[in-house]
Amino acid sequence: MSMLTAVARWAAGRRDLDAGLSSLEHQLAKKRAEQPRAIDPAEHRRWNAEVAGLEADILAHKGAIAIAVAEHAKAEAAEQSEMDAAEAKAMERLAAENAKLARKIAADAVELAAKRDALAAADAPIAEYNSRRGSRPAVVDGETRARRQPARTLPATYREEVRWLMPDGRRASIFRTDERGEQIPVEAGFARTVVRVEQQAESVIPERMPERFASALVLVDLAGNRI
Repeated sequence: MSMLTAVARWAAGRRDLDAGLSSLEHQLAKKRAEQPRAIDPAEHRRWNAEVAGLEADILAHKGAIAIAVAEHAKAEAAEQSEMDAAEAKAMERLAAENAKLARKIAADAVELAAKRDALAAADAPIAEYNSRRGSRPAVVDGETRARRQPARTLPATYREEVRWLMPDGRRASIFRTDERGEQIPVEAGFARTVVRVEQQAESVIPERMPERFASALVLVDLAGNRI
């Protein structure tokens, strides 16, 4: 039987005992309200016996409830202990898997550092050539060719705007709302015109070269040594 079942069993038993105690207390209150008024001793003895029996039952239920409460608490503690142990084991397994990943990352970092340094070394002669090329065209090195971001143009954006104009180009300045809810000039003679208005002018994002791998790629080994 699992600990969870034990917890549920003790909780159910406690609920049953609580319900029984409540019923007995109700019966006792009712019985005390029915205290005999007759002068027959036998009737009083019967009533006293019934009251005493209910009181004994109540006392027994309270004793049983105390045991049920204690056992329920013990079962909950045992269940929590089992859950805590299971969680700890799961975390240990996760940590072991993460350690494998950390070792792989370190190995990958060493490999990547070697490639990074090899690229820098391979492009170094091109930089040296460019420094002494004279009138010859410069040569774009390998990393720049692969990584530079070309210039791009952001087109202008436009919106449509309603203007009320006179033939001479004068714009209306005083408006009223017509029956359709549109703003129209108070003065007659203006023509409704829809014009295209530039919201943002065309712009150019210049060519950009990101920071080179040699300085951007900061890598370390398992011991934290920079490589």
